[in-house]
Formats: sequence, C-alpha cells, structure tokens
Amino acid sequence: MEMKIGIKRDTGAVGGLAKISVKMNREKVASLKNNEEKEFEVSGPAQISANQWYMGSKTVEAKPGDKLEIKINPLMIPCFILFVLFLVSFSLRIGIVTVIAFIGILAVFVFCIKNYLIVKNISAKE
Repeated sequence: MEMKIGIKRDTGAVGGLAKISVKMNREKVASLKNNEEKEFEVSGPAQISANQWYMGSKTVEAKPGDKLEIKINPLMIPCFILFVLFLVSFSLRIGIVTVIAFIGILAVFVFCIKNYLIVKNISAKE
C-alpha cells in the first residue's frame, strides 16, 4: 500500500515571489513555488510545517493519504498595515510614541513567526 501525503501551495500574489520551505518532522523536504503540488512518501503520521524566510506556520499532523494546502494567513494584510503604521510612528521619534511603535513592530514580528502561513488539511473537502 502506497503511503503519501500531498501538499499544495496556494498563496496567491502575496509572498508569491519566494519559495516556501516545507518541513516534515522538523526536516526540510521541499521548496514549493506558488501553485506547486508535491507528494511525499511517509511511513505513518507526520508533523508538517512551512516557512518563508523567518515567517512560518504552526505544525499540523498529517496521516498517509491526507492532502494539505499552504495559504497566507488572511490576518497578514492588517498586520502589514499595522507594521507600516508602527514604522512611520517609530520614525517620528516622539518619546512614548516611539516606544509604543517599537513594541508594536516587535509584536508583529513575533506573531509572524508561527502565523504567517496556514497549513490546512483539505482531505475532507474532496
């Protein structure tokens, strides 16, 4: 019996210029371009995550036969807008505003480390 997990990247235009690294059980197994799909041989359940630069996804468990999809988290657009606003505020160099902006910039970075991408099991849809 063939045991595979299928993974498709569907991130659209946002983040589409760079490849996404796919990790299986914490080891990089592939780099995917937008709309690229690959299958991976597995011997049992596997922990799957994805990342692009320093930003990534939470880890999900997949079983043989599962199909996963990697998407950009919809919260990234408001996060990007907040990041730009914090950056502009930081550049004003007005005491407490600068401190709040710096904390905001750090918060956006920390949020993106595990929430930039979403790895979702789409097997149930089909």
